[in-house]
Amino acid sequence: MPALRSRTGSSRLQHLSSLESSFTLNHSTGVTEADILHQALLEGNCSTEVSLTVLDTISFFTQTFRTQLLNSDCHNSLMKKVFDIYLAFLKNGQSEICLKHVFASLRSFISKFPSAFFKGRVDMCAAFCYEVLKCCTSKLNSTRNEASALLYLLMRSNFEFTKRRTFLRTHLQVSHYREILLIALSPSSFSYMTTAKAC
Repeated sequence: MPALRSRTGSSRLQHLSSLESSFTLNHSTGVTEADILHQALLEGNCSTEVSLTVLDTISFFTQTFRTQLLNSDCHNSLMKKVFDIYLAFLKNGQSEICLKHVFASLRSFISKFPSAFFKGRVDMCAAFCYEVLKCCTSKLNSTRNEASALLYLLMRSNFEFTKRRTFLRTHLQVSHYREILLIALSPSSFSYMTTAKAC
């Protein structure tokens, strides 16, 4: 490894090693509960900061490459990659603060690229509806509210996109996946009221 052969590379690795040990708990010494809470807070804040940075980068990317993303009615490989990143935020656990920003970013994404959801293939709309409906099962009230508001916006945008004729595509996806979730989850864990607000 070239970095180990050079003197500066070796000193950089030692510096990184010391940085890593300063940010992790040393279990050989007595660790207090305050230390553990402090470490958890640091890791949570770092995770949220990384997530917000990724959201900011995606937003900048979609503004810069808007023309390329709109090709083929938004059904292209570039749009698929951007959409997969947004879905990853919904699939993987995020902090409550981060999820508020994710939902805000998704609302913006729907308004910028409606044809990705309401024109052509149905796969993006279907995957999106499924993940947002899963968020309706969250234990956090704020996440359930944000998810139901996002479903409402999706249906409303679908209605506007079809020049106020129908929102059939979104309604079918939501109804289909809602039934699947009702079967898969116990009735007590699924918020009937939350999805009823959206549907």
